[in-house]
Amino acid sequence: MPSDLEKMYEQSFSGMGYFKPGQVVNTEVVSISNDCLFLQLNGKSEGILDRAELTDKEGKLSVKVGDKLRVFFLNAENGEMHFTTKISGNAAGAKMLVQAYLEKIPVEGLVEKETKGGYEVKIGEFRAFCPYSKMGERRSDNPAEYVGKNLNFKIQEFKDNGRSILVSNRVIYEEAHQERLEALKKTLHEGMVITGSIKSIQSSAPSSTWAASRPSCPSPRSAGPGWRISRPSCRSARKSRLPSCRSTGATSASASA
Repeated sequence: MPSDLEKMYEQSFSGMGYFKPGQVVNTEVVSISNDCLFLQLNGKSEGILDRAELTDKEGKLSVKVGDKLRVFFLNAENGEMHFTTKISGNAAGAKMLVQAYLEKIPVEGLVEKETKGGYEVKIGEFRAFCPYSKMGERRSDNPAEYVGKNLNFKIQEFKDNGRSILVSNRVIYEEAHQERLEALKKTLHEGMVITGSIKSIQSSAPSSTWAASRPSCPSPRSAGPGWRISRPSCRSARKSRLPSCRSTGATSASASA
């Protein structure tokens, strides 16, 4: 059964039209104004995205008309449908964080400091905890490098009306990696020749499985009574430059008449 949090969330966003809050929409920028971007939706409808989300510190916009975007539906207000690439800043109120948690929408947070077992992250007026194991694409030898940075997270737990929030930065990388893999699978087929680059080289100990499992050549003395050892296979092994029977066990033993 839905929790009280989920019921409250569903009620607050009822009657918003054909998009569900948090729904992923792949769209295109159709026009740009001073404070927002207009996105192409189904039919003649357009969505709105806050321009500040895609503007850097110098005020430079990172997209242009015609660019493709992956956005999340936020809400409908005064007949306008609002979208976001992430939840951050003043938009990160309690209601929006509940939405981000339930619909797995990315949130932007400032990594303020290290704390026991991880980091304290500020998201709007709330503070969250990100464990060391959930920060970065992989474990860092310098955990302090993330302090002071604005990063994207996904909320893993939201409890006590926002007094206990657990977030993960690593899941952002994992999902992006999975998307790239799925896209790559669509381009590959059996027998296809592809090019690649070596990312790393790792050394490993030589396998001892073959050496441990190979039998040794039996000797006449150890073969037991009633057995004789024939050596042709050993001689042929030497002629063909294969390891000799003394090291490979390439002899045959047969019962004497």
